[in-house]
Amino acid sequence: MSVRSLVRFGDPLRVSPRVGLRSVGEPSEWTDLDRPPLRAAALRLALVEPAGPLSSLTLLRSCPSTNAVLRDWVNGTGDVGCGAGPDSPPGRVGDLAVLVTDHQTHGRGRLQRIWSTPARSSLTFSLLLRGGPPADRWGWAPLLAGSSVVRVLREVAGVRATLKWPNDVLIPDPQAGPAKVAGILTELVSGEVPSFIIGIGLNVSQQRDELPGREGSPVGDGGVPALPATSLRLAGASCTDRDPLLRALLRRLADTFAGWRAGAGDLSRPAMLQEQISQICDTVGRDVRALQADGSTVTGRATGIGELGQLLVSSDCVTHVVTAADVIHLRAEVVRD
Repeated sequence: MSVRSLVRFGDPLRVSPRVGLRSVGEPSEWTDLDRPPLRAAALRLALVEPAGPLSSLTLLRSCPSTNAVLRDWVNGTGDVGCGAGPDSPPGRVGDLAVLVTDHQTHGRGRLQRIWSTPARSSLTFSLLLRGGPPADRWGWAPLLAGSSVVRVLREVAGVRATLKWPNDVLIPDPQAGPAKVAGILTELVSGEVPSFIIGIGLNVSQQRDELPGREGSPVGDGGVPALPATSLRLAGASCTDRDPLLRALLRRLADTFAGWRAGAGDLSRPAMLQEQISQICDTVGRDVRALQADGSTVTGRATGIGELGQLLVSSDCVTHVVTAADVIHLRAEVVRD
């Protein structure tokens, strides 16, 4: 908000050496010490070239959706007016550019579901990948991103994270059982050099009454309730500090996708990649119901991951290859053949 607009509306002003000029009525980002703001300069120093793998890192205090804003920047149609400082958009949005926000106000997931959280209670960011494997291999992108999140949460936060095909991360919640702690939304941006945006939202410090309601919509006979949401704090994680979590996530994501793209999208060893994902995918081995993009439904046992990241579902001696679907877990236990 400009000084002129503050004066025009008659708001009393306060000068702070840390954040500059702001309205007295505007809440400080330091009010809740359990949820401090991220520090852009420190993150860039650690993560942006030459010290780190990223080409740029931009932090907005708030924005509607990091995926949407980053997409606008790639297309040359966005500016900092879409959100609030302290950073401005980079002059050129290159490969491995990252946009982070302390408060995503209008995020969305699969099937256009709205996803929002209190300020500084979660990690919400998007990573840009310019160029890479053929288009048919990008089905691996949400799985690779999810596997990176799973491994960081196991190593840094000390929780038993698993992947729910194709783009959710689950952890045990002491009250709710298996619950969603993170979601991944991937988008292809067409252009002279095709680009891929990977958006991630991770619930970190939310209390139970701050979480969104059950996600998903009933499908099939009477519908099956979707998994509830949880946060790292509610799950008793050993780390709920967003700064080290973000650093670990971005380094792991950059490393994972660098190796994948260097191997033309399958590391020249598709069977190994399928096995790696299957080992951490909680969907494999369960009875599932998959509501596909064309409206059809496949019900059966999820038996594995296909060569292009698809979910293989066996039903009545037929293996269905599910490419894009909303998947519901129908049984509590996993059956590994």
